[in-house]
Amino acid sequence: MHSTPILVFTSQLNSRIQFTFEHILQEILGFNVSYTNKIEEFVAFDGPKFSYGKSPLGGELFVEAFGLLIEQGFEDLDINVFDWGGLPCFFRVSEQSEVAFDFFSASFYLLSRYEEYQPYVKDANDGFPAEESLAYKNNFLQLPLIDLYAYKFFKILKSKFSSIPLAQKRSTTTVVFAVEMAYAYQEKSFFRQLAGSLADLYAFKFSELWERVQVNLKLRKDPYNVFDELRKMKNKLEYDFIFLFQVSDFSVKNRNINHNKRVYQQLIKSVGDHFKTGMLLGHQALESSEVLKEEKKRWENISKVELQLTGNKKYSQNFPDAFVHLGRLGVKNDYSIVYPKHIGFRASTCTPFKFYDLDLEQATPLKLHPCVLSSEIFDNSTPSELTATLKQVRKKVIKVNGAFNLLMENSDLTKPEVKNLLIKLLKNEDK
Repeated sequence: MHSTPILVFTSQLNSRIQFTFEHILQEILGFNVSYTNKIEEFVAFDGPKFSYGKSPLGGELFVEAFGLLIEQGFEDLDINVFDWGGLPCFFRVSEQSEVAFDFFSASFYLLSRYEEYQPYVKDANDGFPAEESLAYKNNFLQLPLIDLYAYKFFKILKSKFSSIPLAQKRSTTTVVFAVEMAYAYQEKSFFRQLAGSLADLYAFKFSELWERVQVNLKLRKDPYNVFDELRKMKNKLEYDFIFLFQVSDFSVKNRNINHNKRVYQQLIKSVGDHFKTGMLLGHQALESSEVLKEEKKRWENISKVELQLTGNKKYSQNFPDAFVHLGRLGVKNDYSIVYPKHIGFRASTCTPFKFYDLDLEQATPLKLHPCVLSSEIFDNSTPSELTATLKQVRKKVIKVNGAFNLLMENSDLTKPEVKNLLIKLLKNEDK
């Protein structure tokens, strides 16, 4: 990425403005952004620049502020969506602005997950459903809207400052595997094996029962043990795989094998030799900072490295508290920004962004990595139905040099149609 300086004149600089401008101008477009409230400095600056506020200084490139970025806290907003050259937008401003709406305020609303602080009808897991979001209601859930805003604004800048280059940034593809259950049958206790066998018999699942017997007799490999296969696949591809291992205590909602088992600990270490690894958050860890702290310590004792990556796939995120707790524990990256049953961008961006704490009005060091898909969607849609949609979304991500992240499980690869979809996506990026 280049480091072309860009200067913003604003009479009021606060954490909301810095957070939003740095995501759009720096993280997406690659500028080295700086600010001034001195007219003389702004006029003297010889590079790309614009002013942001309620009124222009006179003749410069001016973006009018709607007002959201100078407020504090959150309130119920009346939002009217309209069209801006084919893109949905909101927070309209006057005609004296170069842009018909305050795309910085609109971006902050989406990035901060402002709407998730509002009252809403919870889903079955007590989480924020996609159907409640502005993006879903206005048909832009599958658009990396903020990135598209940024690139369109770059064209405006380019028309005023013709010599500025676009950042040299490449689109990336990452598959994040949530290892909720490392093995389907292997390493489970006698009582769990017995209970599982009886359940298979009761449900007339004779093929699963026979598979269980074969695995326990070491006549075949456990179906969830796909780690060597993924390592071989990764060697043939240019994409990143990340593995998130759960180390929660066994409970009704956490069904993995015991984290103290040597086989499981060796698996975590061996996978860590080839891939980036992190911790899959358990249900209780999302609710309790003390449990989260204990699981982090446990994971670090097993892996022998500092925890830098986390994710949550199955449970409600407990927003925003879970992110607050992760940030306080020093976690740097999280892959939980996704809707379980819809393809799209929960925060309307395909570029990683810092978690903004609206309660404290500050950006945190915790970086959130948006995922376009959680494999729970396969429960209600066939892979063939999803392939075309994912390819279209991927084209949009590539267009803005963003991150195309998929949140899956190792157990997903036991389904041939899902495995084929993944391979097809990874091998045919531009088709």
